[in-house]
Amino acid sequence: MRFLGMVEAYAGRLEPIDSPRGESIFVTWSPKHLLRPAHGAPTVFSLAIVSVNVSGNHHNEFNLNIRRFIWTTKWLSDKRRIEWYPPFWLMRLKVVELSPCWRTIKILLPQSWIARNTGGSLFGGYQACLADPIAAMACVKVFPDYSVWTRSLYLDFMVEGVTDLELHFAMSSEQEQQIRLELIQKGRSTPEFEYGYHLADGTLCTLIKARIAIRPKGYKLKP
Repeated sequence: MRFLGMVEAYAGRLEPIDSPRGESIFVTWSPKHLLRPAHGAPTVFSLAIVSVNVSGNHHNEFNLNIRRFIWTTKWLSDKRRIEWYPPFWLMRLKVVELSPCWRTIKILLPQSWIARNTGGSLFGGYQACLADPIAAMACVKVFPDYSVWTRSLYLDFMVEGVTDLELHFAMSSEQEQQIRLELIQKGRSTPEFEYGYHLADGTLCTLIKARIAIRPKGYKLKP
């Protein structure tokens, strides 16, 4: 048996996750506390995701099912979709601000013993892990009829990340209009977004530049 992760879910009916080819894969949930919640407040549950005797393609398929469940279930808010995205589980991040269609995003990336490098600052790999998909996720929301992925990612570690860091991302209306124009004229767009991590005092800590591929569904690179 392998424990794959622990997240929190609100009480209510959850859609089942498909078990690949009859493997012993299941999701369990139990109350996090026994206190009666305030009137109208949802009960908080702990959601344990467990995999038994899964390997190879079956394990990969299960991971994809978990990602699909988190991304599509109607029981999670958009903030929870980001906070519970499987690659982020150990990062304990918190979505501070999320506008409709994800045009503005602020996420707190906290310091922790597992996230610090030998110098005591926040490990660059942790910063890259969160920075990588954010612009692409925003584009998926704004341009849902296209395939989207990160083509390239550049991080400039300007100062040490010695405090909790807050990621600030924004898609301007001008940039959105330019992307839509390119999609109409060319059927594709590869915009570059510039955003960054900020220290607790607001100082820019890490400059991020992400180039995002926005392509028609089923797009394949020509040989």
